[in-house]
Amino acid sequence: MLDFHNKLRLGEGKPLLKWDCELEQKAETVFEPENGLVNTAKITGHAVNDYAYLPEKCGRPAAGEIKFKSDVEPALDYWWSKKGTFYNNVGTVSK
Repeated sequence: MLDFHNKLRLGEGKPLLKWDCELEQKAETVFEPENGLVNTAKITGHAVNDYAYLPEKCGRPAAGEIKFKSDVEPALDYWWSKKGTFYNNVGTVSK
């Protein structure tokens, strides 16, 4: 995920992001290791990538059933495809 964002930031002329252990710990609270799903209902105070709510098709999981290992790259690609439509900045959220 970090590599994905840093690759895009290079193209935007922005400084590279660094791994944030505190953010990683917060992100871990939405994972359900027993079933491999990301529980988007636990994400508060931030938007959730629309990919999580798209209907099942073309190999995508059913809406709300995002699996971390298999869906991260397609979700990031989907997010990036919306640049300019829903947002204009890459990685501008800071703590």
